[in-house]
Amino acid sequence: MLIQGERGGLKELKFITVNVHELTKDIEDAEAHATGLRNEFTSWIAVNHPELNITEETCWVGAYADSISLDTKYYFFYSSNWEMGISWQEGSSRNRTTIYFRHRYVESVPSLVYELAFSLA
Repeated sequence: MLIQGERGGLKELKFITVNVHELTKDIEDAEAHATGLRNEFTSWIAVNHPELNITEETCWVGAYADSISLDTKYYFFYSSNWEMGISWQEGSSRNRTTIYFRHRYVESVPSLVYELAFSLA
């Protein structure tokens, strides 16, 4: 696959290999879990940060990301203006969820990051 990027007069072309996996139950479960987290956070963001213009009506497209770690899952959502990355740990006594928001096209690093951590009793 050829990827082309351009920013401030600089143009780059890069060839990459993309591995496409069959949709599995694990990916479907991850999508359902990530979508639930996304919905909770967008509701909170809409109330607490209305200046971001992220609402419950914001349209998102999701993408699962394969992980090297067996207990950490990654899922990304993209709207027309925002990238949202969600990661969470499964299968340990300490459960941690991290969510970041980054303006697409104008920011190279996240502008907002939230982390929830709690111990399962």
